[in-house]
This record gives sequence, C-alpha cells and structure tokens, in this order.
Amino acid sequence: MSAFATLLHKELDESRRTLRLPVVLGAFLFLGILAPLMAFLTPNLLEATGNSTLAAALPQPTINDAIDTFVKNIDQIGSFIAILLAMGMVANDRERGTAAFVLTKPVSRGAYLAARFVPLALLLGAGVVVAAVVTYVYGSILFTTPSGGGLAAATLLLWLSLLVPAAVTFLASTVCRSAMVAAMAGFGWWVASSLVAALPGTGSNLPGGLTAVARDVALGGASGAVLLPVATSVAIVLLALGAAWATFRTQEL
Repeated sequence: MSAFATLLHKELDESRRTLRLPVVLGAFLFLGILAPLMAFLTPNLLEATGNSTLAAALPQPTINDAIDTFVKNIDQIGSFIAILLAMGMVANDRERGTAAFVLTKPVSRGAYLAARFVPLALLLGAGVVVAAVVTYVYGSILFTTPSGGGLAAATLLLWLSLLVPAAVTFLASTVCRSAMVAAMAGFGWWVASSLVAALPGTGSNLPGGLTAVARDVALGGASGAVLLPVATSVAIVLLALGAAWATFRTQEL
C-alpha cells in the first residue's frame, strides 16, 4: 500500500473515531431538513408572531422556496463548516509535532498534504449529498417533487463552492502556524467572494456566482452560465493546493 493510501485510510478512520464524520453529516442533515420546513412554516410563523398582514401578503410557499433556502443554507452555513474543518488541518499538526513525526517516515510532503485535503473534500461532498437527499424527500412531502437531475447537478456545484473556501483556508493553515489565523483568512475570502459575486457582470463568473447558478440549475433553469464560475473555482482550488505544496515542501517543521 502506498504512503498516500495508508495516510488516507488513517485520516478516514480518525474522522469516524473522533466523531467528526457523524457530527458533520448530522449538521448537513439538519440543513437539509430545515430548508423545506422553513419554507413551509414561514407563513405560520409570521402569523404566530402577530404579522398576519404580512403573512397574508406573501405568496403561498412552493418547492422553489425550499430549494432556494437549501442553496442559501449550504452556501452560508456549509462554507462556515468547511472553513472550520480546514483551519487546523496542517497548522495543528505542526503545532503538536505530528507533521514532523509523520514525515520522518517514507512519506512525501505532497502525499501528506493530499491525505489531509482529500478526506476533507470527501466529507464535504458527503455532507452536501445528505442535505440534498433530505431536501428532496421533505420537499416532495411538503410541496411537489423537485427535479432529481437538477438537484443532483446543483449538489455538485455546491460541493465545488465549498471546496474553494476549504482550499483557501487549507493554504492558510499550511502557511501559518495558527489555526485561528487560517480561519480568519478563510472567512475573509468567503466574505470578499460573496461581495464580488453581487457585482454585475464579472461577479457571476467567479466562485461566488456558483450559488446563483446552483439555484437556477436545481429549479430547472438555464445552465449556460455554468462554465466560467466552475472553471474559475476549479482553478482557485488547484492554485491554492499547489501553493500549499510549494510552501510546505520548503518549510522547517
């Protein structure tokens, strides 16, 4: 078995033993349940809080509202989870001396970094899938059945949108010796990306534009604007991981 495969198996097993896997999947499960429920219950909640006039003025909620809430939940709370998971991936190992110990074995630094990031990517992917499946089921019960193909395509786009802040935070965790600084860098990136996405024209072609594209695709809308935000997102992920490797290979641990 290669060094990468050994480390990858170790990381996956550790995710299960430390409850990182069930906790993260549970969080995404909650997001998936919350989306259709919030859309369905919003009029009742407004009436319960004395806003009956506003509740009556709102249109009857539909599956589109549930999908919209699902996409927003993944973009906002999912990004928060991605940053928290990535912030200490390398910084904590360097602080505890784990990285130095592992690299005394016949393990390359590239294999070490890959074995740290790949489980993170898989965990985020599994989380988004869980949230999408639950949204599909509850949305079908409370409203009408959404497009399975559209929601599946949106799931892939949302997964990619989470990999961007995760990769940027992972790079910061490699460069810095502080997990907190890495988290601040990740959150700073996410805020800046969200602000740029709101700009007319170019904003929709950058990673922040993936959320709007994912919503349109999930609702069965046109997907012609997918290529550029996907390409820029993949490029940023690869550049961040490449920069992390270039930095880490010359560091003294």
